[in-house]
Amino acid sequence: MSTQRQANCTQRKSHIAKRLSLCACVMTLLCSTMANAAFSLNRTRVIVPEGSSSSVQVTNNSELWYGLQAWLENEDGNDAGSLVVVSPQIQKVAPGGKVVLRLMTFSPPSDREQLYYLNVQELPPSDSAADKNKLSMAIRTRIKVLIRPAQIAGDRKNAEAKVTATQTREGLKLVNTTPYYFSIPQIMVNKKGIKTPETAVFAPFQTTVLPQIKQKASSIDIMYLSDFGDVRKSLILVK
Repeated sequence: MSTQRQANCTQRKSHIAKRLSLCACVMTLLCSTMANAAFSLNRTRVIVPEGSSSSVQVTNNSELWYGLQAWLENEDGNDAGSLVVVSPQIQKVAPGGKVVLRLMTFSPPSDREQLYYLNVQELPPSDSAADKNKLSMAIRTRIKVLIRPAQIAGDRKNAEAKVTATQTREGLKLVNTTPYYFSIPQIMVNKKGIKTPETAVFAPFQTTVLPQIKQKASSIDIMYLSDFGDVRKSLILVK
């Protein structure tokens, strides 16, 4: 092999090695970010009775003081305004300390649930002179907040069973016939699990067609998240 070819081959190997090293660094950084989150919440979703309040506990699992910032957004990512508020919005949290965030709703009466999102932002401590070369991550946690009217609160249990399914040429049509928000990330068809991002947030009285489900079946199992965040299953007959 000529000297030029050897040089080109060495250069290509060097580029490949650099890319692999970069990918490894990115994966390590992502895993480290998830593992090093300072805050943990005791809930994955919050149900707030209409005209009342509920709470979420935040724990600082680190060995450092952290700042906490909390705010609420509507479905479109805009500020929730005065319809639902969180307190405190800014708080210092000691190492191993806990903070209780109180959610209060002032929204007008409704015939269906309303969806908001609670954001909890970590505010890392300022780097000391000894740690100035270390990377500080400001991690944000986002969970669902559902405002539930009192007039429909008693009928929530197993309401997912009221979803209707109809097979069409375009795909499986699902209708949420209830005033509740559902989270259905997967559907079992003929014992095969199919991801359904279209119904991960399934709004009250919403109709959606799932083009990825065109196979015929007399029934399906919808896999959904309950009010407590655990995965449950409900059998739905297909029309």
